[in-house]
Amino acid sequence: MLHRIFQMFYVENYEMIKRTIETAEDDSITEVENIECPICCEDNLKLEDMIRCDNDHMHCRDCTRKYIESAIGEGKINFVCFEVGCEAEFSMEIVK
Repeated sequence: MLHRIFQMFYVENYEMIKRTIETAEDDSITEVENIECPICCEDNLKLEDMIRCDNDHMHCRDCTRKYIESAIGEGKINFVCFEVGCEAEFSMEIVK
């Protein structure tokens, strides 16, 4: 189910994601608004509210925090992206 949500998010927001990536000059751009988290479907998020895996898949801070806290509770030490087919991990900087 979760993978299907990611797929739908990607398809529905492909053009916006593409424009964001193409127009971004660096990671300090925070003016992009109305981004939707593919996990909780919270919309009206800003780029600064999002966390990226090492492959640049984005999820909101709250969902990422809950995922990492849950994984730590289960004794996991690697935190793999939620995106379908992505095996990139969240960096230790994000985990901290």
